[in-house]
This record gives sequence, structure tokens and C-alpha cells, in this order.
Amino acid sequence: MLILKILYYWLVFSLRGIPSSRAKLMRANERRLRKKLRWVVQQIPFYRNITEPRLESFPVISKPTFNANFADLNVAGIARDEAYKFALQAEQTGQFRAKLRGLTVGLSTGTTGNRGVFLVNDTEIAQWVAMVFVRVLHLNLLRRERIAFVFRTNSNLYQATSVGLITMRFFPLDLDNPAVLNGLADFNPTVLVAQPSALIRLAGYKKQGTLSIAPGRVISIAEVLTERDRSYLTSIFKTIIHQVYQCMEGFLAHTCELGNIHVNEDIVHWEKRYIDPVAVPPNAARPEKRRYHPVLTDLARQTQALIRYELNDVLIEPDAPCPCGSPFTQIGQIEGRADDVLVFSNESGQKVVLYPDLVRRAVCDSSDIIVLYAVYQLNFQTLIVYLDDALVSDSSLCRTVHSNLTALLIQFRILGILISFLPYSQREPETKLRRVKRNPSLPYLES
Repeated sequence: MLILKILYYWLVFSLRGIPSSRAKLMRANERRLRKKLRWVVQQIPFYRNITEPRLESFPVISKPTFNANFADLNVAGIARDEAYKFALQAEQTGQFRAKLRGLTVGLSTGTTGNRGVFLVNDTEIAQWVAMVFVRVLHLNLLRRERIAFVFRTNSNLYQATSVGLITMRFFPLDLDNPAVLNGLADFNPTVLVAQPSALIRLAGYKKQGTLSIAPGRVISIAEVLTERDRSYLTSIFKTIIHQVYQCMEGFLAHTCELGNIHVNEDIVHWEKRYIDPVAVPPNAARPEKRRYHPVLTDLARQTQALIRYELNDVLIEPDAPCPCGSPFTQIGQIEGRADDVLVFSNESGQKVVLYPDLVRRAVCDSSDIIVLYAVYQLNFQTLIVYLDDALVSDSSLCRTVHSNLTALLIQFRILGILISFLPYSQREPETKLRRVKRNPSLPYLES
């Protein structure tokens, strides 16, 4: 039955395509939004006190509010603790097809240390799979494809994607295990889907000649894909590195054939909460408001209500419109989470934020040979730089990184910061690669 639903929605999305203009897209978006809001006030207990279903009548909520009211924000009244325990047991036992009251329960990888829980029904799974097939993988029912998912854990969502000539296989992130690499080589995927940290590892093996795969399409998910990493991966895999912007909140955006990211505005209503920089370098023109947190309203899902849900991701608007002609809003760059923003006081006692892209550039501009690195803000006076174990003993390289980071700090009049270096292998293990990270005890300040 699920396969038939996938095929049905595959046909629907393929025939529907996308609107030919921005005006047509927004008219359709507004119609779906009005319909969604009317449904929500009738079906979702959290919103039943709203008498006029206009978007501005709904509060902007964040993850803590969503988690605290989890049961009142889904149609089945399932509590978050119940869903979390169920999903964790399924993950530990490998019973990924198990359902809770007829719903599939999933866990996010937990970038911020607190794993998200989401609920989906079979129709939502089929729609997700079909849309990914059409918009991301560009699959054809009549062409044989082998899709390799290299993830931390398996899921019912990925098991559902073996359809006809299309074969999906899950591979764990245990990339030091020869059995995993041999299995991947034997499978010889035509499409490779993994987070950037895994893609970098696989690219390293491919460069060494120990992994002979040549996927025609490589898709980055889950972690921030920096321009430096994208260039490196492109040079190894000899193809454009595509991105999927997806989380427990849904399939939000994907790259066009030119490699630029566009929001799926036919299934998501997209608002922006701009982040005004707290400080800029002396004598510099104040930048335009280009960084923002997305505030999304899901127009498709019927199991959970995501209405004006603010993500703590930091996004940057593009410098110029994408020439692909898509009517969908373009994301210039996914810079990271709010937790990836470094916070300091300058010499005048003003609070200053440094966005992760500035920090990444300071490190990467030090040398072309830097691939594995991370910067961690321990406290308001200390930065720890983790470098590849083979490079951290290179005193000349460390001096250059130190100099570049110091110059960046001085540019913002941030003085007296201790910068120390440690081997990359000593960084605290994480489920996702985060190049720049702030100690969670340090508050994130926005103007």
C-alpha cells in the first residue's frame, strides 16, 4: 500500500511541477495557508482558542514551546515522552517499521544536544519520498538507480524508498569498518546521500584509492556544507554537490541544478526574523539585514501542526538572484545554528557576535591543506582550535591560524583572547559536524 502511495504522489508531483512565476506561487501558497489555518484551529488543541484563523493571530513558537506542548500539537494526543521512548526502543532494537497508534515516530540527530521527535503517517511518508525522488534525486521509474544513505541510524522513511528499479541501502557511519566500506563499494551507488563529515571521509578514501565508487549525484544533508568543503568534495567526486535542507520540521529546501538552495514554498510558508548584528568593525558601513532565523508554517502535514515555528538556524540571503529561474525563495547560505555564533565583549564592553562563516574563513584561509578542523569557544576569553592530528604539530601552520583568528578578533576590537590548539581526535564526539561551536552556557545575544 505504501509503495502505491509513493507511486501516486510521484506522478502527482511530476505532473504538477512548480508554478511558472512568483505571483502564481504566492497565490497558491496563500490559498493553502488559509486552508491549513482553518484546519488547525479545528483539529489541534493548542490553537482552539484562536477565533480568527489569520496568520498574525498565531504566536511564533520555538522548540522549547513545541516540546512542552507536544501532545496538544499532534492529532493523536501523543505525549513527547511516550513518542521518544518508543522511537528510542525502535532505534536500539532495529524495529524501524514499528508504529505508535498507527504513526511512524522519528528522532532527529540532535545538533543542539536535544533530539527532536516527529510523527508522520503513511501518506506523509509517501509524499516526502515522492518529493525527494522528483526534486532532489531526479529519478526516473524506467532507469535503474542505487541510492546509498550513509546515516547514523536507519529509519522507516528510508526503508520505504526501495521501489521498482530503484534500490535503496542504508550504511552506518562506522566508516573505519572495512565491512562498511566494502559493502558500499560492492553496492556501487549511483546516488550518494550523507552528511558533509561522512562525505569528507569517503572522499579521503576515494582519493587514496581505497574506495572505488563514482556516484553521478552526491547529496549533502544534516550538517552545514561550507564552501570550502563543497569545493573539496566536488574536486574528488567530479560532480556538483547538492544539498537538502531538512530537519524534523520537514523537507524545507533543496538545491537546483546550479547548486543554489531554494525553499519548497509550495509546501512551506516562509517568514524571516532578521538578526541585526550587534557590532561591526570600526569605520565599516553597517551591513544590511541579511542574516535571519526562518519562521515556517508547514502546509502539507496533517499529523503535527508546525505553525509559525522559528528555527534557530542562521541563514543568509543571496547576493544575487539565481539564474535558474525558480520562483522559490533562494537561501544564499546556511551558516549554522544560533549555538554556532561566538559571543565576546569588545574593549569598550559592548557585546559582539562573530558569525561562524567569519571564523571558518579565518581558519581556512590559513592553508589549503586544512580539511579537518573545529573552533570551540570555551568561555568569553578562550578559543580552542582543533586541527587534524597530522597538522597540529606544525608550529608554522598554527601560528598562521592564530594570526588570522587574532586579526579577525582585533577587527571587532576584541582583545586578550587566549587561542590554544589541540588534536582533532580530542574534540568531544558529536552526531553532527559543527566547525564552529559556542559553549552552551554562554548566552546568545541578539539586538
